[in-house]
Amino acid sequence: MRVRRLEIAHFRGIASLDWWPAAECACLIGNGDAGKTSILDAIELALHPHWGVTFSDADFLACDTASPIVIRVTVGALPDALIAEDRLGHFLRGFVSPGNLNDEPADTDEPVVTVQLTVDATLEPRWTVYTDRRPDGPPASARDREALGMVRVGTDAARHLRWARGSALARGTARDQGASAALVHAHRIARDSVANAPLTELKRVASNLQDRAVQLGAGYASQLSPALDPSWSVAGPGPLSLHDGPVPVRCAGDGTQRLTAIAAQQLAIPDGAIVLIDEVEVGLEPHRLRHLLRTLRDGSESGQVVMTTHSSVSVEELGSEPLFVVMRDAQQTSVAAIPPSLQPHVRAMPEALLARSVVVCEGKTEVGLLRAFDRVWTVAHNAPMAHSGVVLTLGNGDESLSRAMAMRSLGYRVALLVDADKALVKSDHEIATAGIALFRWEGQRATEDAAFADLPLAGVQALVDLARGEADSDGALIGQLTAVGGPNLSAYGLDIAGALARGVDESELRRGLALAAKKNKRASGRSWFKRIDLGERLGEIVADQRPECQTSDLIRVLDGIGAWVHGS
Repeated sequence: MRVRRLEIAHFRGIASLDWWPAAECACLIGNGDAGKTSILDAIELALHPHWGVTFSDADFLACDTASPIVIRVTVGALPDALIAEDRLGHFLRGFVSPGNLNDEPADTDEPVVTVQLTVDATLEPRWTVYTDRRPDGPPASARDREALGMVRVGTDAARHLRWARGSALARGTARDQGASAALVHAHRIARDSVANAPLTELKRVASNLQDRAVQLGAGYASQLSPALDPSWSVAGPGPLSLHDGPVPVRCAGDGTQRLTAIAAQQLAIPDGAIVLIDEVEVGLEPHRLRHLLRTLRDGSESGQVVMTTHSSVSVEELGSEPLFVVMRDAQQTSVAAIPPSLQPHVRAMPEALLARSVVVCEGKTEVGLLRAFDRVWTVAHNAPMAHSGVVLTLGNGDESLSRAMAMRSLGYRVALLVDADKALVKSDHEIATAGIALFRWEGQRATEDAAFADLPLAGVQALVDLARGEADSDGALIGQLTAVGGPNLSAYGLDIAGALARGVDESELRRGLALAAKKNKRASGRSWFKRIDLGERLGEIVADQRPECQTSDLIRVLDGIGAWVHGS
């Protein structure tokens, strides 16, 4: 089964949404308040296989029950049994392509069915089969909804590791009379009776499940098998749970539980399940997460997977094709695919795609500088950068503008901090028209130029001392300064105040130090601050000296970025 179209109105934080998720594997990304989990919840509720679903006023947009919740899920790749006229055959529609749905299906269309969930102020859910020709269609029975094959993996993975009503194991297991008899007997003479019972069908499912879960990256100490769960003491299917030797699998780590639950749900529906996974990275180390994502992305037999993530590892591993950016405003929530042309930017900036706003920094020095100033802005605005959902990302020199343009094209709020010593390929007007806030130093200056020019002498000395701590010797720094045409400090050492007192020209010294600090072909050795940690320490020096250079261009730009970060 495949979700071909999802329509949501007035549900939680979603005013309206119309999404055509044609991909077999779709991963929803975006900031933490965009509504990713609500999208999974909407699919789950509309296709929920039971009637006992409860709602509250909090499920309505802004708790306003005057307008009903309406969720429509159009499902394709239907099993033949559902297409039969005695089931849903009279209410089929035709899917052609994303954005193209025929209410009266043509012979060449893919047959699809639309289930509509409506909840009004009475809080009573109503499931119907929807068509444009008959909006008030017949009820969508629990049996029909269950046949559409939706399963959800969340934080309650342990629920699917028991043979209990609604669990994946129960859905994938035929009725086993031996199991029922064994359970009655087990409650009389305890666990050994169940351990010695034949339970053929349950053991077969456990064996198949173990094979699938191992393929996904799970590991077990021994053969999985059904056994009486020690925590259960009531009759019925619930007491039977999946065991790894004598230990219930529900007692394993979160990652193993989730992998096992995913495997169980894939096996439970032979025609391919619609598997919903919220925060796919939970409980998984990066290597197991990467393997799971590759398996979900490449496995055609798994049906359709719709998942969410807050992990940059997931973004990096999946690449652009399965990723969909969720954006939300007061009127509409959108889900947008990432064009293949932006794949290099996805690989380069995975963390930025999980934010609300992005500051693209030309180099590592600038990233570190702004990280240090986050502490200044936190005091000024009474909130850290993280509170505003802002991420600093590396632009990598000449690629900075293209990365900023790429993020903006996806709907993100974007600022760009670049040195002014190199011309950009687009004009300031073009950048502003694209909706990007541009920050750079005056007078064709690089960050090092601005720092050495605008800081008081105590700050200049602190920068030199920072560079001394990383250099092989004072002589190496003096040699770099001389190589770029700066004053020769051999007679004075790196005592800035002492050199000036002995007649060294201050402007020439500041200019020479800035040139030496930058990556300069004339100077041997490495640049002084081209690491994020050194950029951060540079920023701390600037912050300490801020009261002495409050009106400088250096502080003007940094304060401007701080105001943008916090929405001003």
